Amino acid sequence: MSFPTLKTSSKSGPKLISTPIAAAKHLEKNLTSLGLLNVSARPLAREVLVAAPLGQLLLFCGSLAEAIAEACAVSLTGDEPKRVSVTIGSTGPLAWPDEFVHGTGAVLIHGVNRSCLSSYGDPLRKLLTDRVLGRPVGQLPLLLGTLLDGPSTLPLGPVMTE
Repeated sequence: MSFPTLKTSSKSGPKLISTPIAAAKHLEKNLTSLGLLNVSARPLAREVLVAAPLGQLLLFCGSLAEAIAEACAVSLTGDEPKRVSVTIGSTGPLAWPDEFVHGTGAVLIHGVNRSCLSSYGDPLRKLLTDRVLGRPVGQLPLLLGTLLDGPSTLPLGPVMTE
């Protein structure tokens, strides 16, 4: 399996990372700059680099969830992620602006558990299932999401972890 070339941002402009080891070190460095300890940043970077090329939805929870998801998106695509927020009690598909379809490196879905995934997420589940099964889905963005805590959120269940 060939590793995709990653575009990353730096003060001197974007640079290309073409090996998994370099990508893991780059992501690990960015995660430690957020305050994660090396002992946590290294396995997280490796796990993200395994899941992202497989087309999985990367879910993050906790007080640094959004910052970590954003760091992963920027580290892997070289650009800020486009953002979609799940509203409380959503019953229809997410409102994906047209610019998400073409040329977007990453999409960050904020509050995946604010509503039942089966009520708003059927198109998202179909996309992820097609990716896993190797069906043609075109050039699609890296998908990241945050899980929230609180009385207006749903617990993480099997439907979110399939």
